[in-house]
Amino acid sequence: MNNNFPHRRPPPFAPNGFMTIPVEVPPNLSPMRRMLIYVTPTYPVEIQVPPEYPPRTIIPVLVPIPPDGWIPPNAHVSNHMPQPPMPRPPPPPPPPPPT
Repeated sequence: MNNNFPHRRPPPFAPNGFMTIPVEVPPNLSPMRRMLIYVTPTYPVEIQVPPEYPPRTIIPVLVPIPPDGWIPPNAHVSNHMPQPPMPRPPPPPPPPPPT
């Protein structure tokens, strides 16, 4: 069980190493509103569902990509690539020599 990645509202894109998957809130959620989801059959992740989501609501959940790299077909993985830094402008020309 992995407690390091509780449910978070996903950003507009999943950061590197993460993906967003749709999860249905079960009708029999524990009082702490925690549930175990299986990203893959062998990769469980524990999440905490915010109170504003009623049972049977489908919510987006941000989870780490499994170590084996397999991504479920219903996952949304960002193709966002970090942008390289803007090049620095060239230095100003040297002052003209004194006359």
